[in-house]
Amino acid sequence: MTYYLCQDIVKSQLRTKEAKDYLESIIKESEPEDALDEYLFQKDATIGRILRWRKRRDKTGKKPDYSLDEKKFIAIELKSLFERDKRGLRQKELKWERWKRQIYNYTRETKYLVLTNYKKWYFFNATDCISEDKCEPFYECDLLGFLADFKREGDLKELIIRREREAEKEDLDERFFRNLGEWVKVLEEIDFEVSGFIPKLKDLQ
Repeated sequence: MTYYLCQDIVKSQLRTKEAKDYLESIIKESEPEDALDEYLFQKDATIGRILRWRKRRDKTGKKPDYSLDEKKFIAIELKSLFERDKRGLRQKELKWERWKRQIYNYTRETKYLVLTNYKKWYFFNATDCISEDKCEPFYECDLLGFLADFKREGDLKELIIRREREAEKEDLDERFFRNLGEWVKVLEEIDFEVSGFIPKLKDLQ
């Protein structure tokens, strides 16, 4: 379902000055991604702790919005949360599938890519993105989940590595039980015959 905000809600019902400034900026025809970056993303206390380390806002569309270190280990690509149309402000759902080509191109330049619209967060590993069609997030969460994770780890790199390891373990467990199930099916189809010596109970003790 598409979610709209009218100007009256923007002016009277939003609780924080940052949220009002953000949406009023879009109403005044600022670029939606730039408005989100300036009024919410950079002003969030937790995210601000991440971005202050060698942040670089790229507006060319050829590189991720933020490269967080010189070794290009982690990059963040920001997408708009609200956009304008004829009916007002429309909340835009972030669907990572729409950005497959961009994600793949960006993961050629960095180890990990974070795709977010502030509300939704997706995490990609360059090793797993071998083509546009084979490039899926290994972890996803909402803003509250991300903030809880970051609070627990205290470092974005550690957060990403832990979540990646958990995803790998889940994948291994899933494959193990899937393979185990296949072996059980095979064994069930085999007729075991015992000929010759039949051990007595005392021989087995």
